[in-house]
Amino acid sequence: MKKTLWKIIHRLNKFGRKTTKLDLRYLAKSGSWRISENLGSILASFLISIAFANLLPIKDFGIYKYLLSIANIFIFLTLSGMGVAVIQSVSKGYDKSLLAAIKIRLRWNFVYTLGLLSFAGYYFFKGNFLFAASLSILGIITPLTSTYKLYDSFLVGKKEFKQSAIYSFIKNILRLAVTIGVLFITNSVLALIIAFTLVSFIPNIYFYFKVKDKFKISDNKMPEKEGGSLVNFGLHRSFLDALSTSVNYIDSIILFQFTGPVQLAFYTFSKSIPQIGNGLIKNTLSIYFPKIANKRLEDIRKIFFLRIIQGIVIGSIVAILLILITPHVFRLIYPQYIDSIFYAQLLSLTSIFIIPRAYVGYILNGHRMIKSIYYSSVTTNITRLILFTTLGYSFGIIGIIAAVIIGDLFGTIIAIVVLQKDMPR
Repeated sequence: MKKTLWKIIHRLNKFGRKTTKLDLRYLAKSGSWRISENLGSILASFLISIAFANLLPIKDFGIYKYLLSIANIFIFLTLSGMGVAVIQSVSKGYDKSLLAAIKIRLRWNFVYTLGLLSFAGYYFFKGNFLFAASLSILGIITPLTSTYKLYDSFLVGKKEFKQSAIYSFIKNILRLAVTIGVLFITNSVLALIIAFTLVSFIPNIYFYFKVKDKFKISDNKMPEKEGGSLVNFGLHRSFLDALSTSVNYIDSIILFQFTGPVQLAFYTFSKSIPQIGNGLIKNTLSIYFPKIANKRLEDIRKIFFLRIIQGIVIGSIVAILLILITPHVFRLIYPQYIDSIFYAQLLSLTSIFIIPRAYVGYILNGHRMIKSIYYSSVTTNITRLILFTTLGYSFGIIGIIAAVIIGDLFGTIIAIVVLQKDMPR
């Protein structure tokens, strides 16, 4: 019976390889853990969003998101690009790259801390003690949280998706319990900021040491060539993150400054459903990053456009499903944010581009095609920044949403064109 079952699985995998050019066995084995991890994160975020929608006033929620946006927009100052560099390096067998990346980021953390403390000082002298205290806490804890989260990049590079999923599940349970617990006790934005920072930092540093001990990663030096390559690629990625991260959070800051916390709250909830769909797709696809990093560009080129077409088809199906379910979800779960339904449906269109963009990104980063990464990232993000600023200022939420959709379409086309020019023929 067992042999018969394995024969069936083998034949299905062989048929799948022939028709889709995908290793379905690898997708089923590794992808199941990644999907489980994603579903756990989605469920936790979903339950937390319900708590925010029902227990926190709309204005306070807008302020909370604005403060987190300020903290995140400067995260590149901690050399956040080291995460991609660690995945790429570990997938090639250099486990010690985790320790090297940790040491480098710890040296740079003070830059981020000084930056946020400067903002905190500005708000302190303006008499806004909530903003000053919140940004001070975020400035001290956030860079440490981001640094020690590199353990997850290590696990992805090692294809240890099961371990990554277990750790993620534990963190989500803690995040859910602490956040909802605080919301039941108080509506204080400062209390929520403190809870957010601690429940993010403590598990990350604990799991980092667990991973270090389990894989017996020593402090011995890496090979000089790979060490230099890791640092070089990590610095390039971090520089590019400066622009992409700024663009990813500038929409929230623009809305807060031009329209206030209430409109920001409505916009944040309009992104919730599309982010769930896009996050599930993108995080599941990350299982292919280590494989792509070790695959020849000549072989990738042969199936490149098949992957792009497959991605667009799958993304379109997801977009349609999200558009259909969004009204029901909001009426049932977020009745205070009914006005966000139309915006959420428009943002669902971004699912069409998520797979092609992720696939191209894995190729560019997996093969350290720095020149192409620069051209694609800088061109796309400058265009998005211009769109956010002009359309957001002129049309508010609808302008920001238009900028998101146009920017995603433009970025996908640019990435494909740039990669095609740089791949061997």
